[in-house]
Amino acid sequence: FTLAKVWEEVNAAPEANWNIADLAYRAKVSVRQFQRIMKKNYEMTAEGMLTKIRMQRSQELLLSTELTLDAIAERVGYSSVYSFSKAFKNYCKTPPGAFRKSNH
Repeated sequence: FTLAKVWEEVNAAPEANWNIADLAYRAKVSVRQFQRIMKKNYEMTAEGMLTKIRMQRSQELLLSTELTLDAIAERVGYSSVYSFSKAFKNYCKTPPGAFRKSNH
């Protein structure tokens, strides 16, 4: 298995309902082993990597499209604009609307 392959799949479809058990299964290891491998290879948890991928994609969408925050939230795997905005602010230290305005 390759960890990179698993994360390529996530990158290709960040909107999918990913969970750690599913990612571990795709990597053909136990959840515990998957988390261990993540820490060793990426120095972050699988949840952290999933968030990173989703936040990077949302930044691209905020800067390159006129999509609403609702539409962006959906495209990066958040069921509500509220949970997306909260995650974005935690990750980027600025709300998504402010991020878009300050980078345009």
